[in-house]
Amino acid sequence: MGKFALIQHQRYAHAKQFKRANRALKTLRTYLGRVIRDIGREIEGNGGLEATFTTLLMLARRVR
Repeated sequence: MGKFALIQHQRYAHAKQFKRANRALKTLRTYLGRVIRDIGREIEGNGGLEATFTTLLMLARRVR
């Protein structure tokens, strides 16, 4: 689902349809935000998982 959204964003941007491309980019950001929040809820309270995912979640937040 996310891969298809990324492909659509690139297609719209290449065709200079920037309003559609920005809408597709917003969808991608929404997907990433959902994943970040879901992982945060799943690892909450588990010290080992929190240590493992800390750097990855920081990177994902920077990308978002």
